[in-house]
Formats: sequence, structure tokens, C-alpha cells
Amino acid sequence: MKKDLHWLIQPIDATDFVNHYMESKPLILKRHNPDYYAGLLTFDEIDYLVSNMTTLGSFDVRLASAEKVIFEKQYATMNRVNNIEIKSRINSQKVRDLFHRHKATIIIEHVTNILPSVLALSKALNRDLSCSSGANIYLSPADSQGFDAHYDTHDVFILQVAGSKRWKIYSNPVELPLATQSSVAYDGSQVEPLHDVVLEQGDVAYIPRGYVHEAMTNDELSAHITLGVYSTTWTRLVLDSITKLASESEEFRSGFFVDLGKPGFCEDTKLQILKDQIAQALTIENLNSLSEKYRQDHHTYSLKEGLKERNQVEV
Repeated sequence: MKKDLHWLIQPIDATDFVNHYMESKPLILKRHNPDYYAGLLTFDEIDYLVSNMTTLGSFDVRLASAEKVIFEKQYATMNRVNNIEIKSRINSQKVRDLFHRHKATIIIEHVTNILPSVLALSKALNRDLSCSSGANIYLSPADSQGFDAHYDTHDVFILQVAGSKRWKIYSNPVELPLATQSSVAYDGSQVEPLHDVVLEQGDVAYIPRGYVHEAMTNDELSAHITLGVYSTTWTRLVLDSITKLASESEEFRSGFFVDLGKPGFCEDTKLQILKDQIAQALTIENLNSLSEKYRQDHHTYSLKEGLKERNQVEV
């Protein structure tokens, strides 16, 4: 079966997903099919990656633990270039030691660069949702937690490929946060989660950006893929529109304090000119034109029509 959005969220229909879940609320799908991801990624492949990670390049490796900070120099060779320390090699033995003795989660980043099957799924997702996406693998030992409760500034799909992991998903203190609105420490001990579920091998969860979540293993190790989904927001297109306008209008390029210091300068007149030019630039035709550089290949179902049905505009 072709691995695309339909495959990822079945039995949910793609249009139903856009209308009722995308950027709106979490989705948990229990499949009771441990072989569902067999053609995507196996535990043997993950074990091979972990056993052979040394020189970095097309992918990266990090370790994380909610209990204590793990510094890169504890498991990697660090080279100083122009006063910046750069991670160059991974010590596999130290990684295994931190994994087994200190309950650290191993994170293999940018796996679309090294796993063709995951790359194909990412590309299909990009087409289907008119987005961009990336993928990381998370390998966690039993009885561990990699991160404290937090929210992401991008949507995520969690694909449980081996073992199991308990997920607590809370409300969204920030509605659809931008990349600049990063998560702060969140205490969920006094809050009832919206979802408290164990994802088992073959299950999938979707968590919109802004929803606080935390995950921990029980008595078995866990391996999952996180597919991060990055949407082109209205904010991005408005900023692009104003940047383009600034390249065409000297009114936007003049110095703010220089203008204020000129005799007879009228702030209200200047501001009105800027408002008028922005209003002329912010048309749906111009935004559609600017969006083309972010648009992926033609998607397999109409995201635009799905959004029309939902009858709301997201930023």
C-alpha cells in the first residue's frame, strides 16, 4: 500500500482529518496491528543505526533525559571552529552507556536523509497537506522519560514502531504558536490530561502545535518516529508580502528616526501611506502568488476544499 496521508491516518478519512483535527485537536488511533509499520521501519534497522553511528553529516544524534541535562561532550567529540563547538563524531559505547545506565533517550535526527522509506512518506505528506516535514527517531529505554511536559511549535505525528509508550496530552495554553513562541516549563501534576494513553506498536497519534504533552515508557523500551509538520502560516505570507513591498516602496525603506527628526514631518500622514500600500498589497491573489514557493507537488485530495468546509481561517 502506498504510504501517504491516507495510509498514515486510516481508517480516518483525509478530509475528515483536515476538517476536525488538523490544527484543532489531538487524534489517537489504536490499530491493534503490530506489523503496520513493518514496511516503513523495523527495530533491526534502528538497532543497526545505533550500533553504527560514528561520523555525523547527513543525520545527527542527541541524547535527552527529563531527570538531568545530558551534555553533548558526554557522548561526542567536540571540535572548536571560530569559537563555536561543533559535534563531529559520536562515541557509540558512551551512547549505549547513557542509554542503559542513565535511562537517556537516543534521538536520531534528519532520518529522511538516510531512510528512503521515511523520505517517501515525508514527501507524500508534503503533497497531501501542502506542508514541509521532517522526521526523527526516538529510542527510549524502559522506565524512562526523555522530556518534561512541553508543547511544540509545529504539528507532529507519532508513529509507534516498536514497544510502547505512555502519552499524556494536555490543553493548549498557546493557540497555534509560531516558531518564536517556544514552550516554557509546564506542570501537569495538578491538571487532568485530555488524553492519557499508551501507544503500542502500530499505533499513531497526531498532536497539533501548542498542545502540551509528555511521554514516558513503562516496563519495555520504545521506538517511535516523530514526523514534524510545518505549515505555511498566514503570518509567513503577510511578512513575505511586506518584505516584497519594501523592495518596491521607498516609503518603507526610509529611516524611522531620520523621518521623525525632519522639520514638518507628519507621522499620521506617513502611517496612512504605509497602511494604504499594505492594504493594496494584501490581496488573496498576491498571497497565493507568494505561497507558490512553499507549495509542494499537487496533493492527492483537496486541502483547500477541506478548509472551506471547516469554514475558518487558521494562522
